[in-house]
Order: sequence, then structure tokens, then C-alpha cells
Amino acid sequence: MPLGRARQPSAKQANLSSVSCGKIIQAGSDGFFVVPGIAKLVPQMPPGTCTESSAELTERFPELRYQEGILVMSIGGETKTSVRHAWNVGPNDEIVDTTNRPTVWLGQEVTFSYIPDDAKHDNDRRLLEQTVGPPADYDDDPQAREDAQLVLHWLAQLAEGSDNVEADEDAP
Repeated sequence: MPLGRARQPSAKQANLSSVSCGKIIQAGSDGFFVVPGIAKLVPQMPPGTCTESSAELTERFPELRYQEGILVMSIGGETKTSVRHAWNVGPNDEIVDTTNRPTVWLGQEVTFSYIPDDAKHDNDRRLLEQTVGPPADYDDDPQAREDAQLVLHWLAQLAEGSDNVEADEDAP
């Protein structure tokens, strides 16, 4: 049964993982994303900078698209909460969320689903709101912007081919 049609599931039954707009690409242990169709590695960005980092990465990697929508968090398979969020979409519709990190809470895996802001997903957003309430507002952290700027500066140095790229021990 397609999500958002016929009967409405209870909060325990609502599993919105099927609404993600594409495969979710995870960062490697080195902190970089390998995105098919992009020759360069895409860096992991500091948490709390979703809108700024996603916009900046779209400028630096023209193959990526900027996307806003809702990030849905489920714990142990049960939908718990949602927040307004921004991420990138790769050339093959992969989700590239450079500011979100896989996590475990009380021994249970926290999984994420993504609902893009588009008419195609209106029913999914309504179902989510009926299940867990409206999404929280963006959670961008003004303090984290400086960390994001350090990462972007480092990327610019790499793009210029500088041999003097220095790693800052305090950088993310």
C-alpha cells in the first residue's frame, strides 16, 4: 500500500524510510563521500550547518543539487521526530547529507528518512505531521559556521593545488 493512502498508521507503525528521494550515501571513515558521477571527494561538513553547507557544496560541486525538506528520525524502527533540513542530491538522485551523522541512542540505531519539499511528497508530509506533529525549525548552529568556513577554505586550497595545505588540529 503506498504511503499516505488508505488507512493512516499509528505512530508505532509509521516508517517513512520509503519517502527518501534516493539512496542515502554515507561518508567513509576518512570523512569523505564518494558520489557516483563526481570526480572529487565531497567532504563531511560540521553538524549544525545544513543550509549553509549544502548551498556552498552546490556551488563547489555543480553536479550536486540543493534540496530542502524534512529530516525524519526513527529509533528502533519507530518514527519519533522530524526537523526542517537541507541536504544535497547527487547526479543519480542519491541523498548526500554532509552534516548528519549516523548515531545510536540507548542501544538502538537511529535511522533517517528524507522528505523533499515538492508537491510529489505533500501526502508524506501530511502523514508525518499526523504521526509526530509538525517538524521542528532548522537547527543551524551559528557557532558551527566558522568550522564550515574552515572546511571550505581547505577545499579551496586543495582545488588550487596548493602544496601548503595545512591541517588545523582544531578543524572538524
